[in-house]
Amino acid sequence: MSRGKVLVFSLVLNAVALGAGGRAIYLRGGWEYLKDRWHGAVGSASLSLDAMQYLQRQTLFEQMPLQKGNLVFLGDSHIAGCEWAEFFPGALNRGIGGDTSAGVLKRISSITQREPQAVFVQIGSNDLGNLGLSPDQTVANIGSMVTEIRRSSPATVIVLQGNLPTWSTKLNLYAREVNRGLEALADGKRIVFVDLYTPFLKGTALDRRLTYDGIHLNGEGYVRWKQLIEQFAR
Repeated sequence: MSRGKVLVFSLVLNAVALGAGGRAIYLRGGWEYLKDRWHGAVGSASLSLDAMQYLQRQTLFEQMPLQKGNLVFLGDSHIAGCEWAEFFPGALNRGIGGDTSAGVLKRISSITQREPQAVFVQIGSNDLGNLGLSPDQTVANIGSMVTEIRRSSPATVIVLQGNLPTWSTKLNLYAREVNRGLEALADGKRIVFVDLYTPFLKGTALDRRLTYDGIHLNGEGYVRWKQLIEQFAR
């Protein structure tokens, strides 16, 4: 088997494992289930690495000083993988690898209590594989986030960032459907939509110069992302 085929096979196996684990956690109660399991089995192999990463990140977030008025970047590994505070001094990174729109919705109160200047939301790329959600369900979850932010922190500007393209035709179709829904949620004033799909395309897939695995961005990719949103970070 060639190295390329081995890499693809490995990525598929990892995606299947993460999807099964994420769906099981979601069906058992999400964040509250994870906290209960953590208290009952610290250090146990009964929690997946993905679940333990979620616990580590969210429990860390809960211990951070309650600063108000910051920029907050909220989402999954696409958010977690960038040093946003170096692009935008004072920005808070609230990304968790493997997270879903359902997972972010469960922790949205930890964001609204900070009354941020702006929330940059980018979520949904794990919804299909981890939870089996439809694009409409992903958009509905993000719509619920928007409703809660508007209710609890009405001065916050909400920046809905579209799902990125990948090297997968199936995921790209999903992303385009989600992005159409997100664009419909925006009002162009306090809720704005930023297209992160088209600017990252080369032909019909994610530009190979901007990624290291066909899904996640490299440094050059994040610089392009920063340029697309910096007008909303002032």
